[in-house]
Amino acid sequence: MFQLSPIQCQSGSIRDLTIVHLSDMHWYSEKDIEIFCERLKQALKNTDPTRTIVVSTGDWLCEKTDFLIGRLFWWCDRDTNWSQISSKVVEMHSLLQDFPYKFTCWGNHDLGHPEFKTLRKELKQSFHDGDIQTMHDRGKKEPRHIDLRIGQEQVRVIITNDYCPEGLGKEDICEQELYLPGYVRRIRRLAQKKNTLKIILTHNAEWIETHQTKFSDLSDCLFLAGHTHQGLVNIPGPRELALWKLHYKSKLIGGAYQLKDEKICKRNNALNLENPAVVVSRGMGDCPLLRPLRCNCRYEIPLLLLKN
Repeated sequence: MFQLSPIQCQSGSIRDLTIVHLSDMHWYSEKDIEIFCERLKQALKNTDPTRTIVVSTGDWLCEKTDFLIGRLFWWCDRDTNWSQISSKVVEMHSLLQDFPYKFTCWGNHDLGHPEFKTLRKELKQSFHDGDIQTMHDRGKKEPRHIDLRIGQEQVRVIITNDYCPEGLGKEDICEQELYLPGYVRRIRRLAQKKNTLKIILTHNAEWIETHQTKFSDLSDCLFLAGHTHQGLVNIPGPRELALWKLHYKSKLIGGAYQLKDEKICKRNNALNLENPAVVVSRGMGDCPLLRPLRCNCRYEIPLLLLKN
């Protein structure tokens, strides 16, 4: 039910680099973090910490559902409890302590409800203690970027915010924040840096498809996302059919994609960063109510192997 997914990426600006892409952990109990740490160990095995970037595209936490099914199965319909998982989060930080390049954006479950405010504060403090860089409080209006020099190569990590924390703007989630032209223009401006690999972290990739023509002329531009779990239920056949497509129209539901002009081309295990690329992870977990629904959709950690 779990796999490491190597993806070869040909880049004009990076000689040798590994990106470990974590997403959609949905921590619900100590057991969830134990499983996560075992899988993280597999992903980090045989990697060089000085040539590895560890990123997450959000949904660390598990938020209870408001659907009827959540009320029927009330015994497993609750929020993550920080007091139950905090000791295990320390284990994750110990696994990552030798890796200097660590970044994350937020997901909808991390920021979904006002009652998550305290839990989010604890998680953010944990990231700070573990030297994991995330979105600053101005993230609703301005994407954050961090410039790195790894050996002789330059890397720019751009952390976007497609889900707005309560208190920064409207009362509810501003899920459409990245659909706003001004925000997209700021991301494009940051992604135009020459001779540099740009890694753009976002939780939901749907906005990328909406604005793909604004990025199609950029090279060495890599978008990483999660959220969709590749549809959870996938029916094999000549045409991709996934449960998620009943809700979202986006083509970017799971896997590796190449953006070229106005086309989105699905790729298996190889990308050429001469054109922008998108990798959408199937995720490492689900909310408890959704776990039995997974079919033909393994949990995964994509490993992006960049060469020139």
